[in-house]
Amino acid sequence: MLNRRNLFLSFVALFILRFAIGYHFFHEGTVKRTAGDFNAKYFLLAAKGPLAEHFHSIVDDHDGKLRLCYSEKIDEQGNRKATLDPQLTFLFWRQFLNDADEKYNFGSDESVRKIEKRLGVIAEELRQARNSDPIDNSEVARLEYEEKRLLADVIEMRGQGQEIAANDIIDSYEKRLSEYLESNKEEILAYFAGEKRAEGFDRDGPNQTDVSNRVESLLGQKKAIQSDRQKKATEWLTDIENLWNGLEHDLNQLASAEQKRGGTAQLYRPFDPPNSKLRMINRVVPWFDTIIGVLLMVGLFTRISSLLSAGFLVSVIATQPPWVLGVEPTFYQCIELAGLLVVLAACAGRCGGIDYFIHKLWHSYRKESVSENGYHS
Repeated sequence: MLNRRNLFLSFVALFILRFAIGYHFFHEGTVKRTAGDFNAKYFLLAAKGPLAEHFHSIVDDHDGKLRLCYSEKIDEQGNRKATLDPQLTFLFWRQFLNDADEKYNFGSDESVRKIEKRLGVIAEELRQARNSDPIDNSEVARLEYEEKRLLADVIEMRGQGQEIAANDIIDSYEKRLSEYLESNKEEILAYFAGEKRAEGFDRDGPNQTDVSNRVESLLGQKKAIQSDRQKKATEWLTDIENLWNGLEHDLNQLASAEQKRGGTAQLYRPFDPPNSKLRMINRVVPWFDTIIGVLLMVGLFTRISSLLSAGFLVSVIATQPPWVLGVEPTFYQCIELAGLLVVLAACAGRCGGIDYFIHKLWHSYRKESVSENGYHS
């Protein structure tokens, strides 16, 4: 039977455990939010074990086939043949050109007329500013700068032929992508053809993956192969994404300052859609960690907080299951998960937390309610 001293020590231990776990969550969330660049992409892509495919699928185009224009076609003999076909990418780029043209009205007389109309308003405001008494030199300077900028836009739009220039930009990027894919075609196709080799070795038969995981020397070779593959793939994908980014930048740069007053045109990237699961995770996790951390530290809604955070840790551990050989260690997460289960089972929010007062108020309310209804407590 526990005496008062042991009860007090248990109380203090639960308080420290709850607060320490809460502070860890709070710190992690704060760091992620302050940095502003949290991205679960590489964490999810590194997942191993039975749920690896599920975690990989959260990342759009996780294998890079869409960006690298990989496709398989059926030849005349009915055989499946791998190739690199950029036509789908070209469709997205041409759609972006149409969207940009619709937004900016490249080279249209209507766009020029809008600027000329604005120039007339600026000219009248400038005349009034110069004739005012006293003269507001700062206002005159602002209007003169605006007038010069608009005149430059008109000259630019009339002189360079925006519509022609926009099509030239698209043609240039399509040519660059085609040449890049052609120059790297053999390596890229070999990369996708060698996916099975990255998991094991042909000499080990149908159980090659299991063998390569259990034999230490083979496990080292497997990791080296996967590392080399990932390094090369990252290089290709970076080059391809730079083309997408460059196209978006160059087409937007073609628009005048006046045309961009309503914002710039956005190139839709099918490998990174604006409302993807990954983006949602990147937005939610930093705030989830922070809020859960605060709730645990102050001992508010502790059981719910513990359950949610335990579920989160289970998902983290599931990406690198401890029983799978060759995974990254998740011992710290397992220990913290065990601590959260203790906090959950012991209602640790009542140990120096706000939950104590909530529980006390609720108990008093129930007691009064029972008394008013004529029942004995």
